[in-house]
Amino acid sequence: MAGRRSFAQSNGYERDGEKPYAWRYRDYVVKAFNDDKPYDQFVREQIAGDELPGAGFDGIIATGFQRLGVWDDEPDDKRMAEFEERMTSSRPPAPRSSA
Repeated sequence: MAGRRSFAQSNGYERDGEKPYAWRYRDYVVKAFNDDKPYDQFVREQIAGDELPGAGFDGIIATGFQRLGVWDDEPDDKRMAEFEERMTSSRPPAPRSSA
């Protein structure tokens, strides 16, 4: 259907896990546009809505933007997966074995 857009509520890839509360972020975006929310506020809420004074529930939902990307839990490239793990982990990387 021409002009129709879909809203993905899954992780993508082979196992395609569900993101059961993704609709809350979609509804936040629609409400923000319908309410003419200022763009700078819209962006701030998505970056740090859970930390903004008075942002409330909408601020927390807005940060969902950061979790809605594609999630590949079975990467093809082992070295890239190790790199990503090191970059996103809050703990030091495990020592590499010589095997």
